[in-house]
Amino acid sequence: MKTITMNGVTIDVDEAVTRYRTAQQSAGLKARHTAIFEDKFGIEDGIPKSYAEVGRTFGISPERVRQLCGLVLHKIGLLP
Repeated sequence: MKTITMNGVTIDVDEAVTRYRTAQQSAGLKARHTAIFEDKFGIEDGIPKSYAEVGRTFGISPERVRQLCGLVLHKIGLLP
């Protein structure tokens, strides 16, 4: 079981991906945020990447990738 901790909350990655797939349409996510989240967790290609790898792909800092992933997790109801 792989977990991540964001903002002091431990989240099961499989649960996050499942919840994302169910709530993606209704969460009102921007296309760029969706792409970053999917790249980070390997939703499309099955290969999860580090914040730094995703940041290089999108031309943003690893910290910004972490923040945007946190925003997506908040919008799908996994973070307060």
